[in-house]
Amino acid sequence: MQDTEDEYVKVRAGDRAAQARLRGELLKEFGTQATYELWLDAQGRPARQRLTAKTPVEITFSDWGDTTVIAPPADQVRVLTQ
Repeated sequence: MQDTEDEYVKVRAGDRAAQARLRGELLKEFGTQATYELWLDAQGRPARQRLTAKTPVEITFSDWGDTTVIAPPADQVRVLTQ
């Protein structure tokens, strides 16, 4: 996990070798093209998502009842930025 985080830090800092490594990993995992679709229900909650790529994935969300969400500890949270 730390190696991955270190690699993203290098990418954000403009390290061209790290960018090339990440691009290679993404191409290996997803192929040359990926499409992401998300369907929402009437309340704006995710109902279904589909990733169409080298290995397609589809997830259906249901049973939206009351629940308690407990955030993970701060050291387990990663902020993704563009």
